[in-house]
Amino acid sequence: MRRPAMPVIPRAQPEESRYARCLRRSLAALGMTAPALGMTAAALGMTLLANTAAVAQHVFPSRPIHLVVSFTPGGGADFTARTVAQKMGDILGQLVVVENKPGANGLVGCEAVAKAAPDGYTLLETDRGALGVNPSLYKKLPYDPLTDFEYVGVVTTAPYVLVSNPRLAAKTLAELAALAKAKPGALNYGSYGIGSMAQLNIEALKAKLAESRMRPPRTCR
Repeated sequence: MRRPAMPVIPRAQPEESRYARCLRRSLAALGMTAPALGMTAAALGMTLLANTAAVAQHVFPSRPIHLVVSFTPGGGADFTARTVAQKMGDILGQLVVVENKPGANGLVGCEAVAKAAPDGYTLLETDRGALGVNPSLYKKLPYDPLTDFEYVGVVTTAPYVLVSNPRLAAKTLAELAALAKAKPGALNYGSYGIGSMAQLNIEALKAKLAESRMRPPRTCR
């Protein structure tokens, strides 16, 4: 039961459809429209996955479910997970416990879920960075995004926002581009982690600005 991250569960197991149905009902109860299920999530896509290779033939769920979030407490992903977990618990009639396991661009949380018992009681919420970017960053990952998880659905999508110090002599993206070209190597940026989607977005912007010398002095935690 392996696959990319976000609420997920084994495809061949009877619990899979229940998880997917529960996710949609949870989002609907929150006034949210569940994005179409698919392997690609736009922007900061939060996905739900599950490690459920061999689900026992019993009434499910018969004990608390653990939802692992591969980000720190207090952030957007954590808030989303706790909000959805409450509704999922109401629908399933069982407690859904949120556990934060941040680190290494989502690697820590993904590894924990990949190595958990494949019984349908461990879910993962993460983004495409942990599933689509990490395989290119690490020579050897402790999990396989394609085979270690079962995809359940997209929880939410969100845009990235570029902000700057108000004292910077650039109030628009066009002015920032002009400033970067006028003062090559003078601008720095911060992101929440090397290899994160935030950093990759800035690198993509740098490529468009043809400013290869703008560099991150540090990551922002």
